[in-house]
Amino acid sequence: MKRKPPVVFTPEGLAKKLQEQVLLEKQREEAVRELNEARELGDRSENGYYKAARWKLSGIDSRLRRLRDVIGRAQVQEHRNTGVVEIGAQVELEIAGKTHHYRMVGPEESSIDEGKLSIFSPVGKAIANRKAGETCTAQTPGGALTVRIVSVE
Repeated sequence: MKRKPPVVFTPEGLAKKLQEQVLLEKQREEAVRELNEARELGDRSENGYYKAARWKLSGIDSRLRRLRDVIGRAQVQEHRNTGVVEIGAQVELEIAGKTHHYRMVGPEESSIDEGKLSIFSPVGKAIANRKAGETCTAQTPGGALTVRIVSVE
């Protein structure tokens, strides 16, 4: 069987996933209790409460399996502040005349709304291992973007 690749995290990103796992395990306990209560109500074929409880538990179990897989393959990368764009670095980018601030993270942590850009995204790949002052082109689904790295911390 082919081994899955490691999943890169910042220390904070892995801690967040571990917290989510603990929360889901607590929610699972409650969902199991609800399912057992629903079973006691009798006929399961027309028991909407039972079906909803089973669906809820199934969703929690699915998310837990995924989290355990990702956490099991986690590889924490500490930011070394080398002046190059890498996981954990804070970057200021100029794209199409607008300034953007991001923290470089792995794909499991990325969230543009939170200012977290995946190092494996098209822009992340284009700026990886580059320094402040460099300009590069990122090939995105929407077309090519010219990206200037203003600063790296």
